[in-house]
Amino acid sequence: MRNRRVLTALDIAALTLASIGAINWGLSGAANFNVVRRIFGRGSILERLTYIVVGLAGLDLAWLTARFISGGYQTPPPAMQQYQPSEAMRQIGRQAGQVSEAARRGVEQARETVERGYHAAEAGYQQGTQTSPYQPYPPSRP
Repeated sequence: MRNRRVLTALDIAALTLASIGAINWGLSGAANFNVVRRIFGRGSILERLTYIVVGLAGLDLAWLTARFISGGYQTPPPAMQQYQPSEAMRQIGRQAGQVSEAARRGVEQARETVERGYHAAEAGYQQGTQTSPYQPYPPSRP
C-alpha cells in the first residue's frame, strides 16, 4: 500500500472555517456587511472567539500548504516494473517476424526476376531481336 496522506477531520474543519472566514472578509470589504458581527453582536466574546478560531484554521492551512509544497504529503511515485509481454503479445511478435521474413524473401525473388528479365531483354537487344527503346519505330530495311 502506498504511503498516502489523506485529509484529517482537523484539516477538513480548518478548510471549512477558513472558507467561511474568507467569505466573511469578502462581504465585509465589498459590501460592508460583517456576518459574524450580525450573528454574535458587536464586541461580544463569541465574535472574538470566532475570529480566533478562524485565525487558527488559517494557520493550520498554512502548515498544510507548506507540507504539501515541500513534498511531505505527496504520494511517492510508484516503483518502475519491468514490462513483461503476455503470451498473446509474444505470439503476435513471432507472427510479425514471420511476415517480415516472408516479405523480405518476396522482395528478393522480385529483384531476381527483374534482373533476369533485364538481362534477357539486354541479350535480345544485343542479338538484334529487339528494337532500341529510344527509337519509336523499328529501323527500315532496304
